[in-house]
Amino acid sequence: NKELNSIGIDKKPEDTTVVVAMSGGVDSSTVAGIMKNEGYKVIGITLKLYDDGKEVAKSKQCCSGQDMATPSAVWAALQDVSQKLAAE
Repeated sequence: NKELNSIGIDKKPEDTTVVVAMSGGVDSSTVAGIMKNEGYKVIGITLKLYDDGKEVAKSKQCCSGQDMATPSAVWAALQDVSQKLAAE
């Protein structure tokens, strides 16, 4: 009977590298933070799906690089809110 880690693989989290698709939002940042806290080696990736040379309004793009928050900033904000809620 093998012990599986939290993602169902027969390896210790510290021996497992996971790749998280980062959107710049709360969900993907939370997952990356949870995985890191569990001991996994976490690699975050994102896709650049916009043209730096075009204005967002004219090109009908939904967002640009500056619209994406860094995962660590989102995770820090979530930790702060969590601590405040726990104190209430």
